[in-house]
Amino acid sequence: MNKEQIKLNTGFTLIETLVALAIFAFSVVSIVVVTGQGINDVNYSKNKLSATMLADEGIELVRNIRDTYALGDQATQGWNSFKMIAEPSFCGVICTIDPTEDLTSLNLGGVLPCDGITSCDPLWRDTSINSTGYYNYDTSLSSTNQPTIFTRNIQVADTGIDNVLQVTSTVSWRQGQSTKTVTISEPIYNWYVKN
Repeated sequence: MNKEQIKLNTGFTLIETLVALAIFAFSVVSIVVVTGQGINDVNYSKNKLSATMLADEGIELVRNIRDTYALGDQATQGWNSFKMIAEPSFCGVICTIDPTEDLTSLNLGGVLPCDGITSCDPLWRDTSINSTGYYNYDTSLSSTNQPTIFTRNIQVADTGIDNVLQVTSTVSWRQGQSTKTVTISEPIYNWYVKN
């Protein structure tokens, strides 16, 4: 064996080097794509969990208003008064049920009139250090309140059954190029029925 044959057999050829670099590059790109998809999935899960809790809160706020009316003076409040503010004849879409409002002091029980609007404003959230973390509609506190990606529609419909209404709470948000929604629908009953 001479020196030239030894030199040719001891190193990588150019083609072997390019193949090795291509395999390495493909591996790195695959890891980046999988990591990016994982981050997107985590963000979607976080947003869906928040939206589910906000939709459930919408149902609970309607129940709270119903209870406030049921426990009030039956001559001036009660189930029939609750139905008047809750059913579509009042507004169609109840958007601004605000948990930060005193539900007992407002004549609409925390439901702010929406004057025939067909879509709701986004929810805001207090992000200050000493915040309660409540989602609300108070845009006057813009230094600590920040708009969120979530919009909540709450609809109350008559079921045709005495003392039963259907409450539907839908929360939507933009995720990438599409709009995602979470909807919760439950019946609400007049538990205060005199015999």
